[in-house]
Amino acid sequence: MTTRLNIILEQLNTGRKFFLLPFRLFLEKYLLPGYNLRKAQALIPLLPKNVRLLDVGCGGGEVSYYLKNLAPSLEIVGLEVRKPINCRIPLIVYDGKRIPFQDNAFDGILLIDVLHHAEDIPRLLKECKRVGKWVIVLEHPYFSFLSYLLLSAGDILFNFAFASPTSLHFKKTKQWRELFSQEGFKIEKEVKNLYLGGRVHTRYNFLVKLRK
Repeated sequence: MTTRLNIILEQLNTGRKFFLLPFRLFLEKYLLPGYNLRKAQALIPLLPKNVRLLDVGCGGGEVSYYLKNLAPSLEIVGLEVRKPINCRIPLIVYDGKRIPFQDNAFDGILLIDVLHHAEDIPRLLKECKRVGKWVIVLEHPYFSFLSYLLLSAGDILFNFAFASPTSLHFKKTKQWRELFSQEGFKIEKEVKNLYLGGRVHTRYNFLVKLRK
C-alpha cells in the first residue's frame, strides 16, 4: 500500500512539474520581477544606510537583490530552510528552528511574506528578536472569510508551482498587532495604503517596522 501511494504521489509531482512549468515561467518572467521590485521600493524608506540585514525566508533573494541595487551600502545575508536552485544573495541554510547567529548579530531582520508560512510564528519572532535590533514585517492580512479564502487559494497555487510548503497562517491586522505585542515588540512605523501592483486592494498589505 505504501509503495503504491508513493508511486501515485510521484506521478502527481511529475504532472505538477509538467503542467505548472509554463505558469511558473510566466510568474518568473512577467509578474514577480515587478512585484518584488515594488516590495523593495516600499522597504527602502524604512532602512537606514550602511546596515547589516538578515533576510529570513528569502527564497531566491529577489527582494534583497533589488534592495542592494537601490541601496548599495546595505549588507544582506539570506536565510532559508532549504537551498533554492538559484539565489541572488549570500545564503545560509538552517534547521528552521534556531537562527545560527549570535545575539544582535544584525541591525535588522526582514520577514517579507514569511510569517504566514512559519509552523511556529512566536518561536520565529523570538529568534528574530534575539539576532536583530529591529524587524521589518510584510504580511497579507485578511478581513473576511472570503478574503481568507482568496489569500489561501493564491498562496496554494503559487507555492504549488514552486514546490514550496504551504501553511496558510494568515491573520487579521489586529491579530498581527496583538502577536507582535505579546512577543515584546513595539510598532515603530507602519506603511499605510501600500500598493504592490495589480488589482489587489491595499488592505491586503501590512508593512511594519518593529522595535524590541
